[in-house]
Amino acid sequence: MIKIENMETFIVEKDNPELKDSILIEGLPGVGLVGKIAVDYMISELKAKKFADLYSPYMPHQALIKGKSELELIKNEFYYYKGKKDMIFLAGEAQAVDIFGHYEIASKVLDYVEKYDVKSIFTLGGFATKEAGDRVFGAVTDPEMVKEYDNLGITFMKDGSIVGAAGLLLGIGKLRGIKGTCLLGECPGYLVSPKAAKAVLKVVTEIFGIRISFKKLDERVKKTEEFLKNIKMLEGTEEEKIKEDYIG
Repeated sequence: MIKIENMETFIVEKDNPELKDSILIEGLPGVGLVGKIAVDYMISELKAKKFADLYSPYMPHQALIKGKSELELIKNEFYYYKGKKDMIFLAGEAQAVDIFGHYEIASKVLDYVEKYDVKSIFTLGGFATKEAGDRVFGAVTDPEMVKEYDNLGITFMKDGSIVGAAGLLLGIGKLRGIKGTCLLGECPGYLVSPKAAKAVLKVVTEIFGIRISFKKLDERVKKTEEFLKNIKMLEGTEEEKIKEDYIG
């Protein structure tokens, strides 16, 4: 039996894998759901194994109904993959709803993964522009790291800010001596963007020498583009007719 005490963020372990020189890759819900789509896809393609759940009173105050009417608290999940590089994936259904919660959850995550010998952190997300392009924007905790990715086509940002887990995990990690990289896929921002997720994934897989199939993701990209095309068509026909009927 698990008890929630002192209203603090806590982690429930399901396994205790042996990992060495591991990498933490975060992809929680955010702009365009880019990070979430990317990390969920990697977990699926690599058949990563779940080993822990994180619960927090700073997440949305609701429980989700899944499957056969089963109800569960919102949580973040830890998965691991052992390959050329041992990897820990942080996935989940939500981020914190306030500033204090963001800091606490990020700190708890780092406290936990440090025991798995995490040497670097990659956070994935979306960067809102007016287009659904193929560009990937980046930021690092050490300027010298830019040279490592010089040939990957990343547009490194010179100013701005990165909010939520994608920024705080790197910022707090830097204070602990853990190097970090943020990769953001270009997207409109107001719609789910699997295209941006694919652009980010292509960079991540190249960095780590991982081979995965993009077939399922390509199908999702195609469906999204067809949806956007239909929306644009409606804007020039039915929407105009509605306006005329309303004004007339």
